Amino acid sequence: MGASVLTLDTILSATFHHTRKWSEHLVSNQARDLLRFVIMHLYSEGQGNVITATWTQAQSTIAKKLDLSARWIGELTARLQDQGWLDHASHKLPDGMNSSTVWRAGRQLKRLIISITKSHIKQAKRAPQAQSIVAKGTSHFSPPFQGVKNFFYPPHKEDTKPEELAKLPGIGSILGQWLQRGKEENREKA
Repeated sequence: MGASVLTLDTILSATFHHTRKWSEHLVSNQARDLLRFVIMHLYSEGQGNVITATWTQAQSTIAKKLDLSARWIGELTARLQDQGWLDHASHKLPDGMNSSTVWRAGRQLKRLIISITKSHIKQAKRAPQAQSIVAKGTSHFSPPFQGVKNFFYPPHKEDTKPEELAKLPGIGSILGQWLQRGKEENREKA
């Protein structure tokens, strides 16, 4: 999948977030379920390109799949088209019935997908710059490791005397012996 193709999960998440912001009355009804269903099929038909994809399906078939009435699907479709999320078209057959509906992304959905795509392109351009800053060690956002280490593990003070440690009950004498042994080893290495 190329960098210009958005994942279905990204499109659906952004759609649900933005339907709350841009179309408040669509939040609490089943229009979002219909919108999700149509977006999934547009994504599949367009091989990831929802903006130019078309999908043909009868509203009665969608009603059966979503376990809703065909009349209610018609109402939800009208609401989604009024808000600009979907475009649909069907013509009358000679017997008076409607033909299968041709579904497309509406202006709001196209607007959303274009803004997400632009955001992803900007992030892709910034990623190599961030990696090069980290590789060079010129990041100014975090302190050097030694500063962090000293913050969490302060340097050992040499003024701790074995006599003071000997006053601690039980382990004081053992700690004093270890400190003394460490000093002697450092003198031998030097």
